[in-house]
Amino acid sequence: AYGFDDPILALDSVPLDSPEGDALAAALRDSQDPLFRAAREEDVDGVVRIVRGLKEPVDRFVDSTMIMADDERVRYARLTLCHAASIAFLTAGDFTALEG
Repeated sequence: AYGFDDPILALDSVPLDSPEGDALAAALRDSQDPLFRAAREEDVDGVVRIVRGLKEPVDRFVDSTMIMADDERVRYARLTLCHAASIAFLTAGDFTALEG
């Protein structure tokens, strides 16, 4: 279960079996502390810059990797990675509230 544990930490013990997934996980690890710091400091430009930097690794992962893999451990790892990415994007704001 995802619970309140940091999903990035959970990725250390499960296989992604995806070079693009590994690259995304690394990008999320590298951006996590600066992103949370920028959000705490209300540094909007910093948050936007960091989130923009995640676009390419997210796109490559989603375009090249079947997230719902047959292997349960791999599927869980990939869903955990998606969860970690969603936390990063929600740190920037709740985009579901935007209209138009």
